[in-house]
Amino acid sequence: RAPGAPSPSPGPERNTAGAAAAARPGAVPGARSPSPRPWLVWYGSSVGGFSGIYTAVAGNAGTERMVVGGGSYNAQPVLSPDRRRVAWTKGQETASVRSIWIAGADGSNPREIPLAKCAVYSVCEYRWPTFSGDGTRMAFMRGTANSTCTAAENCDEIVVYDTRSGLVSAVGYGDSPEWSPRRAEIAYSGSAGPEPRQACEAMNCADREIRVVEVSGGEPQSRRVGSVLGYAPRFSPDGEWIAYQSAEAAATAVVRRDGTQERLVVGCQQPSWAPDGRLACIMSVDGGSDVFLLDADDEPAQRLTFTRGAEAQFRIYAL
Repeated sequence: RAPGAPSPSPGPERNTAGAAAAARPGAVPGARSPSPRPWLVWYGSSVGGFSGIYTAVAGNAGTERMVVGGGSYNAQPVLSPDRRRVAWTKGQETASVRSIWIAGADGSNPREIPLAKCAVYSVCEYRWPTFSGDGTRMAFMRGTANSTCTAAENCDEIVVYDTRSGLVSAVGYGDSPEWSPRRAEIAYSGSAGPEPRQACEAMNCADREIRVVEVSGGEPQSRRVGSVLGYAPRFSPDGEWIAYQSAEAAATAVVRRDGTQERLVVGCQQPSWAPDGRLACIMSVDGGSDVFLLDADDEPAQRLTFTRGAEAQFRIYAL
């Protein structure tokens, strides 16, 4: 535990019903003990009424810092593979429509990515940015800001954006895409075809599957991964595991990318991964919620943030 970090709260109950007994991420080959290099937690928050993208040194209270801010909404930050850029979802003060912004990792030169407006929507928005492993492409959700739309409008598409040419192509239907760090494939919450929109920012995505689509060329074909419905999938650093928020329980589902060795971690929500391959998630503590690192038995091992209001969709990077 980091100096000054309080003892973690009691561990959550674990539910492995229906899941194969399997090696845990953090105990799998390639997982390492915590690096001597400090970790930085990136997250979006509106602490004190100031919406922005924040960082905090993992395990150290009082290190929170706003990197970029402004607007009515800032969330879903992600760093480029070279750690020089941060992309995130931003909402303007004058409208609820959200778009993708990018800046230097130090907050310099923030700007909106110039994306074409949707031809079929009265109001179009982009959310959930993610970078390809080489940083030359991004993926995000493109959809309507309206509460409902018809299936003919291809609601909530997963699109790929080429950062060099500016070309955008649709590869699936859904929300919350996540690019694999090791392969040309994207995990997302969605369906095999168009469907009425389901806003996946709350626990109302009960009809969405976790799917993986290859984006190496040719006609994109997606496959379902895992039996638990949910959203916001995250690849482990080695690209072999996917963790995501269950829509069926207050829990995290973890599954190998081939759909095997599935399990639930009850009490662990909005998961992500630490640089050493261990699972991290939002857990309730001290009347609020913060990010905790889990051990190989899915028990809380270390408290990483101390805001008591950590925003969902956090990420952890080694400095």
